[in-house]
Amino acid sequence: FASVAPSRPTTFLGGVTQKGLRRFTEAQSAAFDRALREIKGGKKATCWMWFVVPTPPFVVDGAERGSFLNRKFALRSDEEARAFLSFQDKGICLRENYLEILRAIRDQLLAGRSATALLGGKDAPKLASS
Repeated sequence: FASVAPSRPTTFLGGVTQKGLRRFTEAQSAAFDRALREIKGGKKATCWMWFVVPTPPFVVDGAERGSFLNRKFALRSDEEARAFLSFQDKGICLRENYLEILRAIRDQLLAGRSATALLGGKDAPKLASS
């Protein structure tokens, strides 16, 4: 029998793996179109901010204090943020989606809608930290 080496995840940019970034494409596959419609309609109504507009971890006094979703989708390094912006899987390009949602948010803000009115009081600060 021929020996087969175990498959190893593709690693790039400071140890970030494709497998780790798939958490974003898997979540976006079901939610991105709806998220974009909500923003273009002027009001975010469902939970998608964590994986469409990710943020660093929420840290207080050196300890991570974020929610389950913050911990799951936080970008923990500059390398992971760069990898996020270059990752594509199963037809989903994280960079294109990120830029598309930010353009839609920008358009709403330029039209006079506040970040809080558009995203809600809990998600407006996430926009600022993204």
